[in-house]
Amino acid sequence: GAEVAARRLRAKSDLRIRGLSMFVLIQKSNYSSALPIDGNNSDKILN
Repeated sequence: GAEVAARRLRAKSDLRIRGLSMFVLIQKSNYSSALPIDGNNSDKILN
């Protein structure tokens, strides 16, 4: 029982970490694609 529960917990936290890193990657690519072509965009991104 405990072994299975521990494995399930580990899998869940792995998923969360993987999801978080995916999210960060997506945010980074969104950020770099939205970087200012004109000067106004930078304010929109930061605020």
